[in-house]
Amino acid sequence: MPTEFRHGGLSDPETGAYAEDQNADGRPREEGRATASRRAARTADAGRRRRRNVLIGSLIALVAALATAFAAPPVQTVLKQSFTRLPQPYAAIYFTSDPTIDGAVLSVPITVHGVDTGISAYGVRVWTVTASGAVDASRKATVTADKNGVWATVVTLSIAPAAAVVWVSLDGTDQTLHYRIGAT
Repeated sequence: MPTEFRHGGLSDPETGAYAEDQNADGRPREEGRATASRRAARTADAGRRRRRNVLIGSLIALVAALATAFAAPPVQTVLKQSFTRLPQPYAAIYFTSDPTIDGAVLSVPITVHGVDTGISAYGVRVWTVTASGAVDASRKATVTADKNGVWATVVTLSIAPAAAVVWVSLDGTDQTLHYRIGAT
């Protein structure tokens, strides 16, 4: 006979009958369309629940795996590099101050600004040109970094009275500077 009714539980443990499969008086209900459709609905609901639970569990596992992967320092470094514009190595040359003439000696203060180049010394070429375009004097120098990481030097060379422009070039690049020192 029927025992107590429970949600989803058996009402008669001996026969294995469910409460919804019994009439009000406890007799087994006739097999019919209503009972079969309820069983089919229960089976379909159970399958949907199972698929939903598997999907939710998979999503939680995926999120946990991604969170663990993104927490690793090498992954964080690669992500930062991929989303951040990284500086490109370059070198720039400029006059630290205006070139000066003391008698027949020209002093040319030069600074090289190197960014992420890995170079400890730069080669420069300094030359003077006359008003007619002839090279008058020329000198090569090496610019090395001081203790603060600044590459600066003063290149001196003797000049002729006809020198009109001083030129400076940074070796290995197409960078040049010029400064008008005489009358043209």
